[in-house]
Amino acid sequence: MFLSNFSVRRPVVTVVIIIMLMALGLLAIKKLKVNQIPDVALPLLVVDINYPGASPDTVEREVLNRVEKSLQSVTGIKELKASANEGNANFLVFFEFKKNLIEATDEVRNALAQCATSCPPKSANR
Repeated sequence: MFLSNFSVRRPVVTVVIIIMLMALGLLAIKKLKVNQIPDVALPLLVVDINYPGASPDTVEREVLNRVEKSLQSVTGIKELKASANEGNANFLVFFEFKKNLIEATDEVRNALAQCATSCPPKSANR
């Protein structure tokens, strides 16, 4: 009741107060710092597996397929990209942002160790 009565009796003072509040708001917006490109670390792990002397087809058959199967047990993977080159296999493992990257690294390391012990690569002589 006090505010409405004051505003009706003294409209000029009310308008001046409103203009001052708007000016302070504009000043505060100008001083507000907004980062257009914030520092965000992507939850990404890169796994590089060397297989010297192997063709890309062999690397895909003996390394990529087996490691991809073992990485299926890791939780929180958003996307998995793999590529096979001559004597080399590369994996890019993208995780969800809520996933702790230290735990994810341990899980990937355990999956790779399990794959290395349970499914050694087949040699061409057998």
